[in-house]
Amino acid sequence: MPHTPHWSTVPLPPSPPTLAQIFEPSLPGVPPTPVLEAWITGTGIPGAAVALVAAALALFVLVKSGKARAGWALAALLTALGIACLIAGQTITTTREHLAARTAMLIDAAANADGPALTDLLHPDIRVRTRFGSGEGRDSVIALSERASGYINGQSIKRHAIDPRGSQVARTMVTLRLDADNLPRLSQWTFGWQRETNTSPWRVVSIEPIWIQGIDNPAASP
Repeated sequence: MPHTPHWSTVPLPPSPPTLAQIFEPSLPGVPPTPVLEAWITGTGIPGAAVALVAAALALFVLVKSGKARAGWALAALLTALGIACLIAGQTITTTREHLAARTAMLIDAAANADGPALTDLLHPDIRVRTRFGSGEGRDSVIALSERASGYINGQSIKRHAIDPRGSQVARTMVTLRLDADNLPRLSQWTFGWQRETNTSPWRVVSIEPIWIQGIDNPAASP
């Protein structure tokens, strides 16, 4: 009699991707940016814009009311406040801005297999886990980067979310757009960051995909 294979040995056709695997989800939520940072110490533009609009309105209303001198004085004060907001925003680098810059540097370095830059950005005990390749330790992760970079022609960050969880622990999340051969065009990643002291450089301790277009369970979670 012909042998009938056990069901577990019969290869099944691949399942078609679900809508959740095709269409980009939102990045996971992070705590809101503190008001002072959002308005002043970030870019400074929101605070400056409000101050300048208030200056124009105050001047208009007070001049119309016959109080031109008070109007000009208040407008000058508010304009100076707006300029101060811009100066603060341009001279102060917040933790969120610094982490966003480090994340962009990391993605560029990984896509180009830039060993010296990766050595600076990666923690010696970094862990990477994906269903396509995992590694532990900086040398292993740099080797993964060298293997993948040959397929990548270009990359950009479509959006990001920054979550400073403390003075020495943080995470960043990005939606990454790739121009690549045989790789998904869109994906989302989370990066865990640590630093030894408040003045030490931030280094990545973990990398894990959140979502990869068309791929089920990209992090190979149990």
